[in-house]
Amino acid sequence: MKDCIICRESKSDFNVEHVIPDSIGGTMTIDTVCEVCNSKLGSKVDNHLVEHFFCIVKREELHMRSQNKNLPNSFEHQEYHLRDNANQIVKLDKVKNRFELKPEIDKTSNYVSFDINDTKNIERFCTKHNIDISLFEKENVSDQLTGNIKIDNISFSIALFKIAYEFAIKEIPAYYEDEMAKIISSIIYDTAYSKDKIFTFDSKNIKYHTSLLKNNFSSSFQKYFELSSNNHLMILFSTKELGLVCNIKIFDIFYFMIQLSENQFNIGTIVYENNLGDANSKTESLIEFIVRKNVCSITKTICQLPFPC
Repeated sequence: MKDCIICRESKSDFNVEHVIPDSIGGTMTIDTVCEVCNSKLGSKVDNHLVEHFFCIVKREELHMRSQNKNLPNSFEHQEYHLRDNANQIVKLDKVKNRFELKPEIDKTSNYVSFDINDTKNIERFCTKHNIDISLFEKENVSDQLTGNIKIDNISFSIALFKIAYEFAIKEIPAYYEDEMAKIISSIIYDTAYSKDKIFTFDSKNIKYHTSLLKNNFSSSFQKYFELSSNNHLMILFSTKELGLVCNIKIFDIFYFMIQLSENQFNIGTIVYENNLGDANSKTESLIEFIVRKNVCSITKTICQLPFPC
C-alpha cells in the first residue's frame, strides 16, 4: 500500500502514468497514481491538452496516432455550414473521410434534406414516416464551406498543472508534503472527479502563466533552449526569491510557468527534454544539458547563469 499523489489516499492498485501524455509523445512515466485516478486524469485532465485544436493540428502534421491507432483530423469536432445556406450544417465523417450534410428538417415548410450518401438515415427516416424514398429529389449544393474554429485558452492549463506537479514529485519526493503541493493536487483531483459538463477551473491563487508565444517563456532560459522545436521541455528550479518553479514547453505551441511552492528546495536546475517518442530521454542538470547540446562555452557561462545550476 502507498499513497496516490492525486487522491492522496492509500491504495494498492497502481499503473503507469505518463507525466506528459503519451498521445503527444510523452515518455516520462511514474507509478504513483492509482488506477482509478489514472483513468480519470486521461479523460478529464489530459484530454484538454491532447484534444486542443492546436495539438490536433500538430499531431496531424507529425502523424502521431492516438491510442486507438487513428490519426487525428483537425476538421473533426469542428462544425461548418454551407456558404450560401447558414442553416445547413456540415461535419466531417471521419470514417468516410469526407464532409457530409447533417440532416435538416424545416418544420415550417416540411422540407427535409439529407446528404445523398447518408443512405442509412434516409432509409430510416422514410420507414419511420412511411415516405416513398423515390420522392426525394437530388439537388446540387455549394461546395464552399464557412464556419468558426473554437480555440480554448483556459482549460488546457489544468493539464499543464498536472504535468508540473507530477514532474516535481518525481524529482523531489519531499515536495509531496509541501502545503502548496496539497493545494495543487486538490485542484487536479477536483477537475478529474468533477461531474459538471461545463469545465470550471479554480487555480486557488496559485501563480501561473500560460502563453502561445514563446517570447513569454522564462527569459532566463531562452538562449539555452530551442523553443521552436517540437520536443517537449520541462525545467524545474528553485531560488530563495521565487521558491520552486517549473517551466514547460509542449511542442512549439504551449509555454507555461508555475510557482509550485514558496519554499526553496536544494535541487539546482533539473531539465527534461522529451524527444518525441524517445524512451531514452532522461533528466539532467542544466550544465549537463548545455554540455550535451554544446550551447555555449561552459567556462564563459557557468558564472553568468541567473538561476541555480
